[in-house]
Amino acid sequence: MMSAKASGGRPWGPIRAQNPEAHKLARTLREHVERSGKTLAALGAEIHLSKSQVGAYLAGKIPPEEFIHELMKATVPSALRGKCTQDALALRQQALLPVRRAAPRAHGPEHNVELAAAQSRQLETYDRLTRSLEQQAEIERAKNNSDKLVMVLLNMLHQLDRRVADLTRERDQLRAGPGSEALKDAERKLARAEEQEKRAQAELKRAEEKQRQAEALEARVAERLRHLNEELDRLRGSDNDLLDSALVVPEQPDHGRTNAATSDPVGDDIDEVLARASAVNDEDTSTLSQVSSELDGETRHVVQDKPSDNERSEGHIPFPADAPYEYDLVDLAVQAVTAAGASAVESSAQRVEVLEKAKGSFHLETLLARRNHAVAVGKAGWHERARHLHAALLPQFVNYVGDDHPETLIARYRYAVAFAADGDAESAAAVLDGLVPRMIRFLGLHHAETVGARTHHAQYLGATGRHEESLRLFDEIVSDLTSLLGPTDLRTLIVQCRLARVLNQVGRHDAALKLLDALFPRLVQSLGHDHYEVVVALSDRAFARHVNDPGIAKDTFRDLISQMRTIGTLGPRHPETLIARSHHAYFTGESGDRERAVLLFASLLPALVHVLGRHHVTTLIARRNHAYYKGETASPERAARLFVPLIRAFTEALGPEHIETLVVRRSHAGYVGRAGDAKKAAKLFAELIPLMTLHLGAQHAEVFSARSHYEYYNSASGVR
Repeated sequence: MMSAKASGGRPWGPIRAQNPEAHKLARTLREHVERSGKTLAALGAEIHLSKSQVGAYLAGKIPPEEFIHELMKATVPSALRGKCTQDALALRQQALLPVRRAAPRAHGPEHNVELAAAQSRQLETYDRLTRSLEQQAEIERAKNNSDKLVMVLLNMLHQLDRRVADLTRERDQLRAGPGSEALKDAERKLARAEEQEKRAQAELKRAEEKQRQAEALEARVAERLRHLNEELDRLRGSDNDLLDSALVVPEQPDHGRTNAATSDPVGDDIDEVLARASAVNDEDTSTLSQVSSELDGETRHVVQDKPSDNERSEGHIPFPADAPYEYDLVDLAVQAVTAAGASAVESSAQRVEVLEKAKGSFHLETLLARRNHAVAVGKAGWHERARHLHAALLPQFVNYVGDDHPETLIARYRYAVAFAADGDAESAAAVLDGLVPRMIRFLGLHHAETVGARTHHAQYLGATGRHEESLRLFDEIVSDLTSLLGPTDLRTLIVQCRLARVLNQVGRHDAALKLLDALFPRLVQSLGHDHYEVVVALSDRAFARHVNDPGIAKDTFRDLISQMRTIGTLGPRHPETLIARSHHAYFTGESGDRERAVLLFASLLPALVHVLGRHHVTTLIARRNHAYYKGETASPERAARLFVPLIRAFTEALGPEHIETLVVRRSHAGYVGRAGDAKKAAKLFAELIPLMTLHLGAQHAEVFSARSHYEYYNSASGVR
C-alpha cells in the first residue's frame, strides 16, 4: 500500500508521535491539509509560521491550540470548521493526557468467576467514564460560548458607549429648541440605550464568571477521568478503545427572527443580541451547574481527606500577627488593576472614542490608538482580554494597510507579546517564528521593534524549554547589535542582560555571572543605580553569584525586594518583583527554614496567578516549590497528592516533553516511593525514564537521578 502524499506530490514523512493519541491528531491534521490542496510553504505563509514549524506539528509534535485554530481556518470550509476544530482540540487534549495502557494478561479457566466480576465492574466504570467525557464536552462547549460572548459583548459595550454619547448630544441639541416629539423620542432611545448598556455589562460579568467556573470544572473532570482510567487499568489490561470514539455535540437550533417596523431599529437589534446572550448564558449556567452538582454528588459518596494546605492556599490565607514584611505585599500585588493602570486604560479608551468620531473606525490613527488601548489593558493585568483585543485588531490592520505594512507587523508582534503575558509562551514563539524574518525584511535589522521582537522570540523559546535554540538566537542578536550599534550601546547591553537570564535558567551560572559582572558598570553609568534594567540585572547577578550559597542569597534577595518596592517602574506587583520574591522564598527553604518557605510561597502564589497567569512558568515553578517544601515539612503522602494536579498543569502549559514537566513527574514518583509504595514508584520511573532520555539526553543529571531511583525502588519492591 502506497503512503499518502503531501500536497504537491511529495510523500508525507513518517509520523513520530510520543503516543497513539498524538499520532491520531497528526494524521487528522494531515488529512485536512490534503483536502485543501495547499503546500506546506503556502500554508506556513498563510498562518505566519515557517514551513519547518508546520511540518514538525504535522509530523507528530503536539501543537498549541492557536496552531489548530489557524490551520482549520486555512484548510477547512467555514460550514465544517467549528466541528472539525472541536474534534482536533479534543484529540490534542487526549494527546496531552494519554490513557495509560497495560499489557494484556491471560487468564485460565479458574479465573472465570473473577473475570465475570471484573467485567461487571468494567461496565460500570465505562458508564462513569462516558458521562465524564460528556461532561468534558459540555464544559468545553460552555467555555467556548463564554469566550465568544465576551468578545461580542465587549464590542457591543464599545458601540453602546458611542450610541449613548450620540443620543445624549442629540437630546441636548433638541432641548435647546421648543419641545417636540423628536425630543421625547431621543430621550426614550437614550434611556433604552443606557439600560441596554447595564444589561450588557451584567451579561459580560456572567460570561466572564462562567469562563472561570468552566476552567475550575474542567480541572475537576480531567482529574476524574484520570482516576477512572487508572481504575480501568486495574480492572483490565487490554486497550481502552472506548476512549477513541468521539462524542458529537448537537448543534443549537437556529430560531427564526421576526422583523417588525419600529421607531428604534438599532435598539431592537441590540435587544435581540442581548436576549440571545442572556439565553446562552442561562443555558451554559444550567449546564455548568448540572456538571458541578453531579461531581459534588459523586464526591459525597467518597470519604474525603482533610484538604491539603496548597488547596486551602487557593483562597484567603490567614497570616500570623507577627508575619514578616513580605506578607504586606500580598494585598497590594493582587489588586485587579493599579490606579495607574486603570487611568491608562481609561485614557486610551477615551482617545479611541475621540478618533473614531473624528476620523472613523478604520483610519490608521484610530487603529494605532486601539492597539495602544489593548497594550494598556494588558499592562493593567487583564491579559486574556488584551489578547482578544489584539487578535480582533489584526485583520483590520491587514485589510486597511496591508499584511506587510510596518504597523501590521508591529500589531502582530504585540499580539505575540500578549500571548506570552497570558501564559502561553509556546504560541507566542510560534507567532514570532514566522514574523521575525518579515520584520527584518520590511523594518530593518536595527529597527527598535525588530530588536524587541527578536529578543522576545529568544526569550519565549527559552521559556518553552528550547534553550539551545534560545542561546543561539541571543548570540546572533548580540553579534548583530554589536556590529550595527557598538558594544557599549544601551540596546546591546540590555539584550546581553536577557542572555544572562537564559544562561541562569540552563544552569550556566558562572557564564551568566561573568557576563553580568562585565555589563553592570556600564549599565549603572548609563542608567543610574535605581533604574529598572539595573535592578533586574542586579537580581540576576545575585542569583548567579549565590545560587550555591542559599543563606547569602536569601538575605540578598530580601534587600532587593525592599529596593524594588520603592522604584516607580517596578513596585510590589511588577513581574520582576514577584520573580525576586520567588527566589527569596526558594533560598529561604534551601537555607533550612522550610516551614517559612511554605508560608512565603503561599503568600506569593495569588499574586503570581493574577499578574503572570496560572500557566506562566514562574507561577508553575512556585507551585512546584510550594508542594516540595510542604512535602518536606509534612509527609511524603501529602507531597505525592500535591504533585498530582501539578503534573497536569505543567503538561498543559509547557508540554509533556518540557524539562520542568519531566522534573515534576520525577518528584511525584519519588514521593510515591517515599510514602511506601515502592512498586508503584518503580513503575512510574520506568514509564518516565525513556521520555526523559529522549528529550534530555542519556547523560543528563535528571536522567541519572531517575535511573538511580528506579533501581532503588525496583529492588525494594522485590520485582525482578
